[in-house]
Amino acid sequence: MEVVEHDNEHPLCLVDMQPDYPQYEEEYDDETDDLVRKQGFQHKCDRCKKEINWFHRYYYKCANLCDYLIHNSCADLPLTLKHTSHSKHNLILFHVNYRYYEWYCGICGSGRKGDMVCYQCSECDFKVDIHCAMSRAKDRTVYHPSHQHPLVATINEHKCKCHACGEEHKGIFYMCTTCVNYFIHSKCALMPELLLIQQATNNYRSHSHLLTLSYSFPRGYQKAEFDPPCRANLHTQHEYIHICPLVDLIPQPLVGGVHLIPLGQRPFGAGRLNDIDNLNQTGLLRLPFVDETYNLLKHYFFKETENEICETSEVALQYSVHQHPLILVTTSSTSNLILCHNPMKKCQLLCNGCLRPITSMPFYMCANYEDQHCNFVLHEWCTRLPDKLPKYPGHPKHTLTLYSNIPSKFMSVFVCRVCSLPCNGFVYSCVQCGYHIDVNCGFIPEKVAHEAHPDHILDRCMAHTSLKCILCLNVVPKNKMTFQCMKCRKCLHTKCAFLLPSKIRHKYDRHILSLSYLPIENHKGQYFCEICEEEFNPRRCFYHCKECKQSIHSCCGQFILESETVTSSSHDVGVYEFVNIKFGAIHKIQNHPHDLSLVQGIDNDGHCSECDDTLRNQLILKCLLCKFALDLKCCERLST
Repeated sequence: MEVVEHDNEHPLCLVDMQPDYPQYEEEYDDETDDLVRKQGFQHKCDRCKKEINWFHRYYYKCANLCDYLIHNSCADLPLTLKHTSHSKHNLILFHVNYRYYEWYCGICGSGRKGDMVCYQCSECDFKVDIHCAMSRAKDRTVYHPSHQHPLVATINEHKCKCHACGEEHKGIFYMCTTCVNYFIHSKCALMPELLLIQQATNNYRSHSHLLTLSYSFPRGYQKAEFDPPCRANLHTQHEYIHICPLVDLIPQPLVGGVHLIPLGQRPFGAGRLNDIDNLNQTGLLRLPFVDETYNLLKHYFFKETENEICETSEVALQYSVHQHPLILVTTSSTSNLILCHNPMKKCQLLCNGCLRPITSMPFYMCANYEDQHCNFVLHEWCTRLPDKLPKYPGHPKHTLTLYSNIPSKFMSVFVCRVCSLPCNGFVYSCVQCGYHIDVNCGFIPEKVAHEAHPDHILDRCMAHTSLKCILCLNVVPKNKMTFQCMKCRKCLHTKCAFLLPSKIRHKYDRHILSLSYLPIENHKGQYFCEICEEEFNPRRCFYHCKECKQSIHSCCGQFILESETVTSSSHDVGVYEFVNIKFGAIHKIQNHPHDLSLVQGIDNDGHCSECDDTLRNQLILKCLLCKFALDLKCCERLST
C-alpha cells in the first residue's frame, strides 16, 4: 500500500466540460461533433477508481499530460481524516493496489476489493470506503443541462415519480435542493444528449440523422398531432424525448421522436420473440396473414391433395347448407371462364361461407349459376367446416350449429357476438340463446403471435377491463373476446388480428400496399388517405405503398368495386365495417315493382323512402332502376 499523492512537479488544472451551464438551446448547429466528443468523455478517476463523465462537469487533469485525472470532489479529499466511527486514531488516505485483496468497509460493512482508494487507520487494520467517510453533497452532485441548479444524488433509494420520463421508479434519484419536488431518476439523469437510434435499439429501429435530447415537448403540440408515440418502444411521449433536428417540418414530431431509453435497460427489439421461440410451438399462428388470399379457415381446413380434388371434381357436391348441387371449378373444367377475385380488374368474387375473396381455383359454385339469383360460391376448404361446435369458449353451455343463413334474421344479416361486425355469411348459432358468430370467429386459437407486438405471445381471453387495441387504438369493451399480452397488458381486437392482412392489392395503386403500425420513416407532411382524401392518425395502422409514397386507411383498403363512391362511416374502426357482408342479394316487396339489391348507402341515395332517415353508410335495399331505397328495418317491416 502507498499514500496517494501526485508528483509536486506536475500541477493539476481544472477542466469545465459544460462552460455554458445552465444555458440550453434546442437547435442544431455545427458544434455537434464537439458536443459528442465531450459527452463521450469517460475516464477512471485515479483516486476513487470510479468513472468521470460529462455530467460531473468538472475534473482535474495533470498539466504535464501524464494521463492523471481525478474528480473535482476527489481533489479535495484530505490526506488525513478524523472520523467519528474510529475516533481513537487518525485515518490516512491509502491506495489499495493489490488487485484481489478483499477488505470490508468499517461503516457500511460492504465488501471491497483492491485497486481503489480508502481511508485506513494508521495504527490498526480499520478501513473505510471514501464515499462513506466523505458522505458530502459535493461528492454526489451533477450539473444537468435541463435544470438551472445543480442536482444532488439521494443517499438511500426512494420510490417516486421521475420528472424526466413521467414514470414512477424505485432507486437513487437526483434532486434539486433549491426547487421543491424536483426529482430525476439516476438512469434518466445520465441520458446522452445526442443519440443514434440504431445503437439504442440494436439496429431494430433506424433513422439517418443524429437525434438531440429535448427537455420539453408541449402537451398541446402532441395532442395537435395525434399524441405521437415513441418510435422505438411505442410508448406515449413524456417530457424528455430524443427528436431529429433536421426533419423539422410542421407538424412533424412523429419523424424521429424517440422516448428515453435508460442506460442499462434492454433495448427495444433485443431478443425479440424470445417467448415464442423458447416455447417452440409448432401450431402457433403468426399474424398478420400474408395477404387477402389467406384466412383462418384456410389455415385449418385447406388440404392440398391432388387425388382428393380430382375425385371430388368428377361429381357434383351436395352440400347440406345449400339447396342446389355444387360443382368444382378448376383450371381444366368447362367453367374456367369464370373470373376469380381480382381488384386490379374490378372483378369481385366472395365466398358465401367466410366472405373472403376467392382468388384462385379450385372452388365450388352453385350448379345453377346461370340463374343470376343464385351466385353461391365457396372456397374448397369452406366445404370442410364441421356441422357442430361443442363447448365454444364464448358460449360453452350449448353446442353451436352451422347454418348457411339465419331464418330469424332479415336478409340473413346478423351481428357477430365476437367481432361485433355485421355478417350475412355462414354462421354458427345457438338458436336457444340467440348467440350467433361468423365462421371465422368460430375457430379463434388460444394463442397467437402478432408482428405489432413481437416480443410476447398474445393469449385469447375475455376482456375484464377496457383496454385499447394496439392496431386501431379503439377500446375493447369488457366481456368481449380479445387477445392480450399478459406481461405488457397490450390488447388486440380479434377483427383487427384476422381481418387486416400484411399485404393488399388495390386498384388505386399498381404496387402492393403493406400494413404499417408506425409513421413512415422520413415521411414529409401530414397523412392523407388516397381513397377518402381525409387526414388520418399514423399511430393507427394503415396501408402504405413504398414506391408511390401513398397511404390509405386500413378500413378504406378493403374496398374493391365501391371505392369510387363509398367511404367508411368511421375511419378509426380499423377494418371496413361491412367486410363480412356480401352485397348484391336480391329482394322483392309488394309495394314496389322492381327488384331491390342489398348495397351500402352513399350520399346520392339520400333518405329512406319510408322513414326519411339518411341512408349514407348504412345497409340498404336499393332499386337499381329508380331512386327508391329503404333501410333494412323499414324493408323488413314492409315485407312482413
